[in-house]
Amino acid sequence: MKQKLLFKNAMSKLLVLSCFLLFNASFGANFFSRATGNWNTNTTWAATQGGAALAAGSVEGTNFPGPNDVVYITGSHIISINIPLARCQNLFFGFYYCIYNE
Repeated sequence: MKQKLLFKNAMSKLLVLSCFLLFNASFGANFFSRATGNWNTNTTWAATQGGAALAAGSVEGTNFPGPNDVVYITGSHIISINIPLARCQNLFFGFYYCIYNE
């Protein structure tokens, strides 16, 4: 009986953890171009339109857009793809919807 209860408790915790990880991985952030630059350079991106550059670093999804993120290339900014795989969930140019990645 005690083993069955421990197994149920462990399975419940595993289910909650799995749901959290799945939910957390499905939603990304918004990245707005703030200047012409490379895809993986933090100073190319801001968290809000017209905002400050993101923190320095090289973490996809934090310092530059990743596979779950929404990217807005605004103004006349030119973004160079300087890495083998530049990924995002949605890509917008100005106010026009361009690419949707399912």
